[in-house]
Amino acid sequence: MAVGVVSVFMVVGGIVIMNIMLAVVTERTREIGIRKSLGARRRDILNQYLVESAVLAGAGGLIGVGTAWLIAVAVRSFTSMPMSLPASSIAIGVGLSSVVGCSSHLSGAQASKLDRSKP
Repeated sequence: MAVGVVSVFMVVGGIVIMNIMLAVVTERTREIGIRKSLGARRRDILNQYLVESAVLAGAGGLIGVGTAWLIAVAVRSFTSMPMSLPASSIAIGVGLSSVVGCSSHLSGAQASKLDRSKP
């Protein structure tokens, strides 16, 4: 059951990141045009948006892990239930969220194809 819930959250997170990246690309079309006119290659622009989406997703993963840790500490202090957050879970959570971010940078790939030479 937990895998199903996490899968749904990852899909929703990927959609949110795609929408954010689409908004970023829409706002930065002029910047992309200037960078391309100054000699930036398609790969440079693609890498910029790939790194941005990975950092955004990784930060979200760290916030999620921090929230889970705080909840575990609160439950442990108010009840006699043993709670722990293994380091492998932290690595998997942040890594998985970064992978979702990297795979949802499709709008950045569209940005690298923009042709600002036409009015």
